Amino acid sequence: MTEQATVEKRTIPTDSLPTRPGPLYSGDGWDWIDALPEGWTAIGLWGRDGWNLGDWPYVITAHYNDPEAGVFGRATYVEGDVGVYAYPDRAARDEDTDRYALFYWRHLKHGPDVSKLPSADAPVSEIPDRYRGPFSW
Repeated sequence: MTEQATVEKRTIPTDSLPTRPGPLYSGDGWDWIDALPEGWTAIGLWGRDGWNLGDWPYVITAHYNDPEAGVFGRATYVEGDVGVYAYPDRAARDEDTDRYALFYWRHLKHGPDVSKLPSADAPVSEIPDRYRGPFSW
């Protein structure tokens, strides 16, 4: 199952977001981070121990939070292509970020020990807590 197919089941229309990164970007990833609309924040680390999320500056994730409006966003930049997803709550957005992180950790092999990760198509409930959620100490 592709990332798009997975997230479409949990998302709301992206026009629920007051601002969105554009679908294509001609600069590099560092420029994309600098050009993120107000309210968007690039997320560099994920999981309890803070493993790389993506592969900066080629693969970058950004989050948007507006709990008062009930809308949360995730944007992904992959070498100039941008995907934007909107969610009704932080939990749904973070669960999809968990799946996204798992995919890239397995693919790029620069996150947690791949032999200890669940399969790429594992349900979020099977992803151990240490690999889930925003990094914070």
